[in-house]
Amino acid sequence: MKKGRVILSLAPMVLSLSVPFAQPAAAAPTVKLVFRSSFIQSWYCRNWDSSRWEQELSMLRDAGITEVIIQTTVDTTPGIKTAFYPTSIAGYTANEIDLLDKVLTVADSLEMKVRVGVGFNKDWWSKGAGDRAWLTREANENKLFVDEIAENYAEHPSFGGWYISYEISNITATTSIKRANLNNFFKIMVTEMKLKTPGKTVMVSPFFNSRYSTLGSLTNWSAAIENVFSGTNVDILALQDSIGVNYNQISQLAGIFTYTKKGTDAAKMQLYANNETFALTASGFITAPQARLTSQMAAVNMYVKGYIAFSLNHYQGKYNEDPAAVKGYLDYLDYYLASK
Repeated sequence: MKKGRVILSLAPMVLSLSVPFAQPAAAAPTVKLVFRSSFIQSWYCRNWDSSRWEQELSMLRDAGITEVIIQTTVDTTPGIKTAFYPTSIAGYTANEIDLLDKVLTVADSLEMKVRVGVGFNKDWWSKGAGDRAWLTREANENKLFVDEIAENYAEHPSFGGWYISYEISNITATTSIKRANLNNFFKIMVTEMKLKTPGKTVMVSPFFNSRYSTLGSLTNWSAAIENVFSGTNVDILALQDSIGVNYNQISQLAGIFTYTKKGTDAAKMQLYANNETFALTASGFITAPQARLTSQMAAVNMYVKGYIAFSLNHYQGKYNEDPAAVKGYLDYLDYYLASK
């Protein structure tokens, strides 16, 4: 999501396609078709005061959300190097408002959890998995922030775990060398997270793009998940369903999640769905209708432990300036209250 309504990290932009809505499965769901977590991006909330955080988190809690995921807290890109909390790491500037203190303090009072994303470097999209030296430097840079965040914020009761925002896709790790590079990359960061905050879980959120299924097939994707994450101690893989950006159609999700689950089972990770709650149109990103959200969740129900929204604050927000987002929140709230 950008200023207004753009997605920071989902791979390069594509043209819009119509997406057919699949009917929810007739069988009783194994997991309730409701969101329990929602992402929020730092650029959007970096200057919120405590009262705004209380509004937003209370809004999420009313709709059954128990965890908010801060996608990133540091931009490690050369020439930017900014943290959204007061940092003492050399070479970095800090946000005027301490985002982490604000969100964690309010979440403490509301008995919610906050999953903290660490750094992200925009060069990831050009460097990719082939540059082991770059990956190692970036992982070690992130370790500095893991240490600092753990020391200053992990004592909050609401500190629920970590999120690593570097997203792999089905064309990221197509060779054994790239998979080994990524495995080492994740191991460096997760080892530090587990050392500094024992018992806290770590989440990643990759995506599969069906438009590149020839180069990155489902079989290769399953193997990539296993090879990249085995032994890293990443606990949760929240697969982006990529319905909002039209990378996939709802009718394709069962196959994608089937093969993803083969990989996560082999790597001993839990599989969640990261459901996109927006739609890409010729005029930009808009709030997705509730009927589509329900279909997205139903299509993968038998494969996942739960559902994460990307993102209720942005596209289904009670306090959003866009009337469509306000209506989207009220529609989801009605749906949640009838479904919980």
